[in-house]
Amino acid sequence: MSSLKKTIPIFILFVLTLVFYWQIVVKGFSPFPGDMLIGAYLPWLDSKWGQPVGVAIKNPYITDIFSQIYIWKDLVSQSFKQLAWPLWNQYSYSGYPLLANFQSGALNPFNLIFIVFGMKVGWSIFMILGTFGCTASMYFLLKSFNFDKSSSLLASLTYAFSGFSILWMPYANANYALIWLPLIFLFINNYFKFHKTHYLFYIPLLFFLIIASGHYQIAIYSYIISPLYFVWRLKNSKIKSNSKDFLNFIYVLLLSIFIGSIQLLPTIELSNLSVRFNEYFIKTQNYGLSPLSKLFTLFAPDFFGNPGTNNYWGFFNYHETNFYVGIIGLLTLILSIYNYKKLGIYKFFLLSAVFCLILGFDNPIGRLFQQLPIISTSAAGRIASIFTFSIAVLIPKTQELLKKTNFIHLLHKLLPLIIIDILIFIIVFACKKFYLAQGDSLISQINNMNVSLRNMILPNILLFCFLISSLFRRHKIFNILIIFLTIFDLFRFGWKITPFVPMSYIFPTMPIIEKIKEDQDIFRIEKQNGEILPPNTWTAFGLMSPSGYDPLAYKNYYNSYNKDLNNSISLTTSRYTELFNYDALALGGFNVKYLFYKKGNLSAINLKDWTKVYETPSLLLLQNNFYQPRTSLIDENGKISSISRVSIASYQPNQVIIDYSDVKPGSRILLRDSWYPGWQALDNNNPVNIDKFQDVFRLVKINSTKGQLKFIYNPISFKIGLLISLLCFLLTLWKLRLNHR
Repeated sequence: MSSLKKTIPIFILFVLTLVFYWQIVVKGFSPFPGDMLIGAYLPWLDSKWGQPVGVAIKNPYITDIFSQIYIWKDLVSQSFKQLAWPLWNQYSYSGYPLLANFQSGALNPFNLIFIVFGMKVGWSIFMILGTFGCTASMYFLLKSFNFDKSSSLLASLTYAFSGFSILWMPYANANYALIWLPLIFLFINNYFKFHKTHYLFYIPLLFFLIIASGHYQIAIYSYIISPLYFVWRLKNSKIKSNSKDFLNFIYVLLLSIFIGSIQLLPTIELSNLSVRFNEYFIKTQNYGLSPLSKLFTLFAPDFFGNPGTNNYWGFFNYHETNFYVGIIGLLTLILSIYNYKKLGIYKFFLLSAVFCLILGFDNPIGRLFQQLPIISTSAAGRIASIFTFSIAVLIPKTQELLKKTNFIHLLHKLLPLIIIDILIFIIVFACKKFYLAQGDSLISQINNMNVSLRNMILPNILLFCFLISSLFRRHKIFNILIIFLTIFDLFRFGWKITPFVPMSYIFPTMPIIEKIKEDQDIFRIEKQNGEILPPNTWTAFGLMSPSGYDPLAYKNYYNSYNKDLNNSISLTTSRYTELFNYDALALGGFNVKYLFYKKGNLSAINLKDWTKVYETPSLLLLQNNFYQPRTSLIDENGKISSISRVSIASYQPNQVIIDYSDVKPGSRILLRDSWYPGWQALDNNNPVNIDKFQDVFRLVKINSTKGQLKFIYNPISFKIGLLISLLCFLLTLWKLRLNHR
């Protein structure tokens, strides 16, 4: 039995690897919501992929993956392939920062996967490595606590495949942030175990990797929980401690922030100029604070339905309010509360888990925390990342205590959960009978009750299986039974909601798109508001647009776009910058040459201003008769010259080169790219000022009759951040070497 016990972790990891290998390499599937992209949006709906004879949509809540994350990762990899920093995104908002956008995760070293394997295959590998990385890092941490292999594997699987981890896995960023948090705790443990200072100087490097991952909420939570744990260990350490230990850790934390300056300084600059702090979206959702009724989803995660079965009827967003850690994770929380006095240093993780629940659910403390600066800009449910981490660490300790617990005492401890489970079942069943008595007008409530009743069955079966397994809790087979119970529980949960689609579903091109790409000019496209080309997705085809979707959208541009194109002056701001008015003249001024427009609603557009160049069963591709080129000459009278004396010689993300000739001194060159701090202009290699045109584009006065005008994006925030990061990185390496002696 002992040899079997040793091989079980290896066997399980082998099986998991085989499953993913089969899905990705053999079947050519990818964890990408391509079913939503081609199954709900034009122009794909006009093809063999379209509904209702095409693909079924598995999870409609994760459109940000193809509207943001995948797009940005692609741009980052393209820049690094060209040996350039990924500083600027030229495809949305008439151009805006890329690296400064924290969610792009531009500095994550694992982006190398996309460069080596390409985006489609690389995306799948990137997802899998993130999940296995979480499993491995948690396993190493738990081994530093001297837990046995089986319980450590059980907890590691819970950490990597829990509700938060698996729901955010397709978003690419969260799992890579979660990889490094256990390793930070590992080095804190080693510091107190061996009392060697060099262990602390690995921590700044790990914090940089968290920052570089692109999930700022986990980064903030990590900076909160790590020093708290260090103080806890300091207080409970058998080694005589002093203020030097605490100061060493504060020094390490500050060093980690400075190493992250290359990301943090540009992000701070963009955040202060963005719509982020003026947007009310998350406030309208009560900051994402879940109602207390959602606590029952810790036991039955689909009590309020599931997007994967298209019957979710709960509060806000399924992904933003999910704290599910499996039936073993929930029982760990309950048993840990009962065994609080026996937990020792692990009391910290129980307190952390309980406090995370308080912060994630609607109560005075949660509301107060969510109104703090920066914290208030994101959903409260993302604290589930730390809740999952804390529960995972508690699992092996609880398993140890469980083996010493009498079975009758175990039933007694779980009795409140069983009673609550029965009461909720009775209440839901009674509500269903009540709604049935009211008639067909309440059919939706009846359906909701049916969903809840049906989705309570499996959790109860899992609970029953645990109780049966616990009869053998003092035998080695118990670990095997619990591991397989957890795998079934969490894998079923993840498989139910995570789309795995053929790689051909990842941004498949269409004839109407290919028609536009035949035009070699530098121009922008727009679309009718609605189910046509979701925001930012045009980037995948190398197309550019004035529109965009990003919580860090440049505020001044957002205001100008709505004023000039939508004839709207809004008192609020939004992460969505989309077109509602189809004025060809105004759009021409934004370099819009083509417009996608649905055939069914032509009353809102003046077709005389447009020329039809292509059509599908549902779409028209219209060319703008008032199109203005990307760059123009403005004469000394302030008029746009009708004679082309300027042309773009090179157009790259971080640099634009414009040739001009036969120009009168004092004339100005207009570039219809967004004005943003950090852009510099050189007229025949002489620095010149960049003014604003219509408060949104770049305008430069030239002093020569012939020459070259260069626009170079070289933001001071990035240069200073790069210098600070490099110096502090070298300092960290020097400290590591010095303290190793």
